[in-house]
Amino acid sequence: MQPDALADTTRQCPANGQHTASTNQLWTHQGPPEGRHTVHPTHSWFYVLLLLAGTNRLQPEATAAWQQTTNTGQAWHRLVMQLQTAAPIPWQLLQHILATLQDIATASGQRLAAAENNLPAALRAAGSTQPSGTLVHLPWAVELCQQPGGYIPATAQEALLQAFLGEQQASAAATLAQQWHSLARNPGPAEPTPHPANGVAAEGPPASPPPTPRSNASESDSSSTTTSATASSSSIPTADRPAEDAPQPGMQANPSTIERRHRQALASLDSIDAHAVLQQKCFKYKQPPSFLRGLFRTALSTALGTILAANTEEDNLRAWKLWCLLPRMLLHWQCGVRTLPKPVWRARFAQFEAGQWTALLHQAATQASSALLSGPLAPGTEHTLAELHNPDRRPQQPYHEPDPAITNFEPDDPLHIQRHLLISLLRRTRRGAAPGPSGLTEEALRFVLDDEEATTRFVQVAEVEWSGRDAPITSGLGAPTFMACKIPVRKTLADVVGVVPQDRPWETAMSLGPGDACWSSNPGVCHVPQKRNNLSARSGRSPFAQVAGSQLGSARGERTPAEAQSRLWSGAAQITAWVERELQTLGQAGPVPQQDRVRILTEAFGRAIELLPEYRPLFYSYQREVDDFIDKLQEQVRDLLNAEGRLKTTKMETIAFVGESTLRFQEEVRCLRKSLEECEKSRDQLAQEKATMQGNFTNMKHRSDRDKWLAEESHKQNLDILSNLERSEKQVEALRKQERESYGEIAKLQHQVKEQDQRNKMVEAQLNAERLKHTSLVPREEHEALKEQLQAARHRCLELEEMHAAKEKDYQNIVEAYKSVSGHGHDTSGMEARPLTPRPIWTACRGLLDPESLRSMQQGELLQDLVVRIMYSSRTLLAAYGLQSASQKSSVLGKFARHTLTIPLVVETSGSAADRLKTPQEASTATDAWNEQAIGSAGVDKNDSFKEDEKWLPPDMEATTPMLLRHQEKVRHQRFSRKKTLDFLERVLQMRMREGDNVLSRPYLETMMEVLNQELGEEASCFGINILASVRRYAAEPDFLSFLLLLRGHVSDLVVRDNRTLCPEILRIFRTYFESDGSTRVSKEKFFKALREVLPHKEKEHCQELVTYFPPGGPTTLVNYEWLLLDDQYVLSPIVYALRLQHLEESLSLSERMEKVVRSCVKEGGLVKLENMEAACKDDSVLAFLQPEDFARAFQTQLEDLAPGVEQKSSELADLLKNCGIFHELYFPALPEDDGALGESMEDTTGEIQDVAM
Repeated sequence: MQPDALADTTRQCPANGQHTASTNQLWTHQGPPEGRHTVHPTHSWFYVLLLLAGTNRLQPEATAAWQQTTNTGQAWHRLVMQLQTAAPIPWQLLQHILATLQDIATASGQRLAAAENNLPAALRAAGSTQPSGTLVHLPWAVELCQQPGGYIPATAQEALLQAFLGEQQASAAATLAQQWHSLARNPGPAEPTPHPANGVAAEGPPASPPPTPRSNASESDSSSTTTSATASSSSIPTADRPAEDAPQPGMQANPSTIERRHRQALASLDSIDAHAVLQQKCFKYKQPPSFLRGLFRTALSTALGTILAANTEEDNLRAWKLWCLLPRMLLHWQCGVRTLPKPVWRARFAQFEAGQWTALLHQAATQASSALLSGPLAPGTEHTLAELHNPDRRPQQPYHEPDPAITNFEPDDPLHIQRHLLISLLRRTRRGAAPGPSGLTEEALRFVLDDEEATTRFVQVAEVEWSGRDAPITSGLGAPTFMACKIPVRKTLADVVGVVPQDRPWETAMSLGPGDACWSSNPGVCHVPQKRNNLSARSGRSPFAQVAGSQLGSARGERTPAEAQSRLWSGAAQITAWVERELQTLGQAGPVPQQDRVRILTEAFGRAIELLPEYRPLFYSYQREVDDFIDKLQEQVRDLLNAEGRLKTTKMETIAFVGESTLRFQEEVRCLRKSLEECEKSRDQLAQEKATMQGNFTNMKHRSDRDKWLAEESHKQNLDILSNLERSEKQVEALRKQERESYGEIAKLQHQVKEQDQRNKMVEAQLNAERLKHTSLVPREEHEALKEQLQAARHRCLELEEMHAAKEKDYQNIVEAYKSVSGHGHDTSGMEARPLTPRPIWTACRGLLDPESLRSMQQGELLQDLVVRIMYSSRTLLAAYGLQSASQKSSVLGKFARHTLTIPLVVETSGSAADRLKTPQEASTATDAWNEQAIGSAGVDKNDSFKEDEKWLPPDMEATTPMLLRHQEKVRHQRFSRKKTLDFLERVLQMRMREGDNVLSRPYLETMMEVLNQELGEEASCFGINILASVRRYAAEPDFLSFLLLLRGHVSDLVVRDNRTLCPEILRIFRTYFESDGSTRVSKEKFFKALREVLPHKEKEHCQELVTYFPPGGPTTLVNYEWLLLDDQYVLSPIVYALRLQHLEESLSLSERMEKVVRSCVKEGGLVKLENMEAACKDDSVLAFLQPEDFARAFQTQLEDLAPGVEQKSSELADLLKNCGIFHELYFPALPEDDGALGESMEDTTGEIQDVAM
């Protein structure tokens, strides 16, 4: 059964490769699922393991477990064997399948990961380094597609199974996976699964736990305390540490639940007196272990964010309580334990995240008693407590009120904290500095600098407090911490500076001055000294002098009798009395020296200086030196205190390191001993195996010698076989050469046989004709009778001619008589009579007409009949030479020129052999009748007065008719000629080419109708319908067929223009190429080679069709290329006709391919994006020739502005793409760049010409 944790790991494989070994091991050891567990619906648990087994990467025990399943073991084994024996395939096929599957997945709305999207590119890059035609096996493909975590993406799974198993076996694999899924969805009764504390069911079997989440790699800094805490817990088993596993994504709490829990935890701090809690002594670690660095930084950031988010005084107080009590909650020591195991640390942070803050504070409070054991302390007696609370030693009121100017000081400008300066000072804070009342050290506070958001919050809180906003917990922050400690004996000021007095004046019996009773050698109790106020002796009046002056200078009426009596004393006595009184107030007992006593004596000394003005300079100098010396001593004392604190810290860290090292050494010793035992066992086993192998070695050596001799003999035999093989290969090559020559001779003989058969058929046809001729002869009597009738007809003609001459003579006489009667007989030399209409000037037309014999109307009728006969006869003759065959082979002509109005190229008439054997006179008469029949069937008879149904075009609502030209009523048929139709269509085409892409992006028919509306108005629709009818009527001809495709929107204007100029361009190139020959007559072989050179992209089948349209004769037969390439509108050359039809077929095929690609790229709104279009064109072998300029033209943008994201309407995009230069480059003739390479590139065409019957 595949655990869901593994499924999550495969779906979100770590990009940095961490835990790769454990995850990959989890894949390779995974066995079949069990019925009581849930199978993931994506079937990756099945396909990935199947591919690993097919490449021998699945562990043997897992493979055996799969094969031993009851229902599907044999099917699994068959699939694995088929994968292991799968034949190699081209890497291009695998890349194509993978890219197609990813396109389908993307089109269906799935979002693929970046690593999965990059697989086709990686496959293409790896395959391009292989030799051409390389076939790849399954292990190579799996190695390339497998991610660092061991997972294979879904599209890669499907592509590998589809490519190496085939469609049938891949379907069988899918069926087998679905069968596992069905069994898992309907399992039998199973034991209940235990649920964790957070209410989320545990997923997966116990034997396959999910991978351990990685720790933050950046959290590598740790102090000595945290190092010991981490190391001491390294030997704890994983099963005993449930809190070590990070929560799964599905097990995270709802944000609303977290916010509600946070508010409840803040509200629980209302019952906590921060001032009282901060006064309680509590030892804490300087910083948390490195693996909890991120969680501790998150807790600090949460506290800072709570301070900034506080809107009321109550919320502000709660936020500051959280900030001050946070180190006490998370970093307090545990009684009797120097280092904490990881589960304890994680349990604390789990309690903090769960909002159990009061419980954490209670745990810290229970450790207060153990914190007092860390240093030498005074005895915990009532006397010590009384000394600590002695009010005489601590004045209840200040000696004097502070200056109001100082207490009420307000700066002129608000103070601002510079962010970089605050961060720099925090980073440069000396390590080991004493913590504040909250216990937060600079090592722990530096964690906020690892996160930008936490740093910003810290700076904002500092700015808010600096700006004057008093924190509600200020009293707690300023509360002093007292500690009763023993003071060493004789720790005097002289001991500090290293000076020991020779005589001890306080041991004498004489009274030395005020305060002599305070000097005692007995040890006492004192509080922690506060910072000394340095009083300057240079000031005019010292603080003592000011107080004494205010007291001694008051009115007499205000003094008591004792004060009045003391006023009568001398200045020295008054000073002495004041000193005694102050010292009694301070207390008699205490160490020597004491700062308060020094302060009192300093004040008295200042008063004495005022009473002795003559000694004042000397006393001032002395006082200045004493003050400076005291300041220096205090600096040394402070340095010693800091050193003492660091030494204590070093001592604690040393003890922790020693304990930790001892544990590690003991564990290492145990491991080494265990390894030693295993090595000894292995040594004994290897010794036995060595003895066994020694015996085997002797036997194998004898076998090796024998095998070596056999190998030499086999090598000699192989050499003989190779020599025989070479001789056989040479014989095979000779036989192959003979075979090819035989095949050539056979082909030549077959060609001769075909020619002989054709000649036989021709002779047989001639014999049949002769037989028919003899059978159709008339009797002599009939022949004589016909001769007599002919002679009589001739006589009748002579008589009619004589009568006609007489009539003309009479007509001339009548004309002369009319002239003489009408008066035109006199002087008509300067005048010339003209008929009522312009009389045409008739010529002989190369012997086709007799200009003097007939009238103009008769000449016109005769000329019309002659033109029709010549056009019909020429096309009939050319049809026999390949024109009819070219029209029948053209697919575009058969598809688009099938209409009732279309005139065929040649009208076939039925005739018998008897008609062809008539006399010349009969044959002439029959020919006239046949021509009249043909002309009449073509619809151009001279006596064709339009019938009723031919004067009107019937209603046309066919699907092939453009929408703009459909009509439900009859329309008058104007019967436009070819010239008028082409002139109008060409004019519209030239106008569109001049206008550019703005007009070319629209259909040709819309532009034509706009021109007609502007020129004809209401008659535009009738004119357009007649244009379409005329184009359909002559659609069998290339000019009108190309315009028909243009009107229906199948090709572009550029294709029509290229088709009409195709043959003139080929003729121009031929004239340039064959200019050196000095003649237009070339051999058929040379003509065909030149044609293949100027049209390099023409398919071989089309070229072979062109050979059949050449004049008869062998390859060396001379032909006139100007005659063959003459592009006449009425007399169609078979070569020209076939070339133009093939050009239309090729262009139409490419246009349809473009439309298909555009339709596949259309998105919502009918728009096409540039990147989609480029990707689709790259997959097409022909459209890959499109250049960036073509895309810029199609998307109607500049080349420099062409970038992904550009969109275009699908209809306009298709029309503009059809007008790109790819049609001109592929299918329009061009002069070869290297003339010398013409013969070399056409060597393979000689055989083609010779193989075709000329």
